Amino acid sequence: MSAAPNHNRRRDLQDLQNLPRLPILSYLQKQAPPQAPRAKVESLAPARYPLLAAFSPKRALKWGWEYLSHRIGPRHPFLTYAKSDADQGIYQLEGGDEIRIALAGDWATGTDEAACVAALIDEFAPHYSIHLGDVYYVGSRHEVEEKFLGIDNPNNGYDPCLWPAGSRGSFALNGNHEMYARGYAYFDRMLPRLGLRTDGKPQGQKASYFCLENDHWRIIALDTGYDSIGWPFIENMFPQFAPCAPSKSSGFGPSCGRATTIGAESFFSRTINTIRGTTTAIRSRPDSFPSFSHAPCSGSGGTSIAW
Repeated sequence: MSAAPNHNRRRDLQDLQNLPRLPILSYLQKQAPPQAPRAKVESLAPARYPLLAAFSPKRALKWGWEYLSHRIGPRHPFLTYAKSDADQGIYQLEGGDEIRIALAGDWATGTDEAACVAALIDEFAPHYSIHLGDVYYVGSRHEVEEKFLGIDNPNNGYDPCLWPAGSRGSFALNGNHEMYARGYAYFDRMLPRLGLRTDGKPQGQKASYFCLENDHWRIIALDTGYDSIGWPFIENMFPQFAPCAPSKSSGFGPSCGRATTIGAESFFSRTINTIRGTTTAIRSRPDSFPSFSHAPCSGSGGTSIAW
């Protein structure tokens, strides 16, 4: 397979090595790279613009302003499927005897490597494509546009990256990095440009969770990112916990062969000796997805995938 050429007009992978998990440090890391592309090297080496660059007076002020303006305030409202709406987030997998699904996580970096992955997904010609979460560094509007929607960022000289669309539909899960900007760019900019496709046009992804199924498989996509942030400055002193949601009802209809659960974050992850719980069901709000059952469909059991 051929891949997108390395034309040195996108972000440098070195600037995304060993990223911190703290929101305030992700905002700091965002200020360190240069505002225009620099020559790439064949092997990873110390970057010419280390994290110290973020403490220059101009960048330090921008770091503080962006952190305060994006982090202070309520999160974007959690979107659900209206009970009166025919669209309940459960979609039939279509594509004939062979259904191709492309999944990629932590893809939205804006690097040449991301562009190569997108080119390979395009060659695969998937019926459905699913981004498993995380737009770097903090999921702000300009980052979502530049690194996921393929829109030029007026604040820098980097070429944008476009998420490859599936012929039948494209979806994106919510990650902790999207929530570092309180989820507004994810819910308001990204989701309306996704969803099932009709006559080649996306119909919009209504919520951050959904289900794709046929007679043999059920793919349950969960929002494990919405509760990943807390109060600014002190959010990492007091770990956030999102309790598991109980079963509400079993409204899937006939049993399928296997169920696979996907999410942006692992259901339980250990970071610096702290257990951080995320949801194992629909963001601890089962009423928002009444047709979902917590248990996998009967048959061969189920699997879980998390990035």
